[in-house]
Amino acid sequence: MNGLAHAREAPGTPVEKAPATVLEDVNAVIYPSSGLKLKGLLAEIEEELKEISAQFQDDNRRVVKRLLDIYYQLENSAEPLLAAIVEDFVGLVQSYHIQVSRQLENSNFSASDVMMSSVALTVADRNESMHHLLDELIWNSGCLSSKSAVHQWQEHSRKKARLRSQKMMGTTKCSYSSVLRMGLSVLRTGESGWTRMWL
Repeated sequence: MNGLAHAREAPGTPVEKAPATVLEDVNAVIYPSSGLKLKGLLAEIEEELKEISAQFQDDNRRVVKRLLDIYYQLENSAEPLLAAIVEDFVGLVQSYHIQVSRQLENSNFSASDVMMSSVALTVADRNESMHHLLDELIWNSGCLSSKSAVHQWQEHSRKKARLRSQKMMGTTKCSYSSVLRMGLSVLRTGESGWTRMWL
C-alpha cells in the first residue's frame, strides 16, 4: 500500500515532503489488468460473490459492504482526494478481488467436514485481515469515517469465531471416534486386519 507504507526515517532525520498529489475523481484510477474503473471492479466482486458457496456469503458480504461504503465516501468527498489514499484503497479492492476470485475457483469442490472447516477458517482469517487493513486505511486517511454500522465488524467476528470453534470441536470429536473405532477393529483382527483396511 503506497500511501500507508511511506518509508519512515530515523528520528531527527530531516525529511523533504513532496507536494501531495490529488485526484478529483475516485474513478480516475483504472485497474490495470482488466481496464475496469474502481466502481466496475467493485461490481465484479459483487457478481462473483453470488456464485460462491453460501457458507462464506455473510463474511464476504461484510467486507464488500465496507468497501462500498468507503468507495461512496471517496466518491462523494467535497474535497479533492489524496492520490495516496485512493491508491491504497484501490490496492485493497484489487487484493480482495483476487481473494474472491480464488474462492470462486475453489467453491465447487467437495470435501470432508474437516476440510471445509479448514477452508472456512482460512476465508475468515483473510477477511479479518482485510477488515484490519480497512480500519488502518480509515484511521490514517483523515477523510474517511467509520461511523456507519458496516464498520462495526469486531463483535460479529468474535461470535463467528466462537461458532467455528464449536463446530470444529464437534467435527474433531467425530474424527476421533472414527479413528478409535478403526483402532479397536485393528486390535480385534490383528495386523492382518490392519493391512486389509489400507490395501
